[in-house]
Amino acid sequence: MTNGSLNKFRFNFWLPYFAILLLLIPILIWQEFILLAKLSGIVTLIGLLVALKQWFTVARQINNRVERHLLNTNELYILESILPAFKSWSVADQKILKDQLGIVLSEIRFTGQSELQDKFNAALQIVLASWGAGYINKQAWLLDFNANESICELVVNNQVIIKLSTEATFSMRTPEQAQQHSALHELKEKLKNL
Repeated sequence: MTNGSLNKFRFNFWLPYFAILLLLIPILIWQEFILLAKLSGIVTLIGLLVALKQWFTVARQINNRVERHLLNTNELYILESILPAFKSWSVADQKILKDQLGIVLSEIRFTGQSELQDKFNAALQIVLASWGAGYINKQAWLLDFNANESICELVVNNQVIIKLSTEATFSMRTPEQAQQHSALHELKEKLKNL
């Protein structure tokens, strides 16, 4: 069931280590070795920090977690050209959009010939269509760009879900207005059915 992944955490080393150090503290205090009790507590804390760092690293490797793509200044310029009203959004909505766009760009695979702006446009449509729906794992998703065409296909589990325009621009003043946009509404309905 676990494919030996629990062995990578090395619980059989860390649990006795912490148990012994924590049991030493009251025993050393009772024996009036206060300095050694304090030292045991400090060693326990340092050991816990090392163990947590190792456990998080192993968990990240097991889960195939992909780090979120951080948008740079050029990418923010592209975002503002596609979505001119972005600057008028609230700071919280801007942060959410940038984070979600970074997650989509890092998880989705891209095939075919495309410009960076085309990728941003398609990813932005996915983010706006799934606004408020919570996290959806997109590591099995593929955006297939067709050469010399202004469309791309969203493919999930080897099935074409929808064709997205790579030349769309949006004028919505708030993210909630995305629900009224016809192409985004259609994409939202298709994403609900996944």
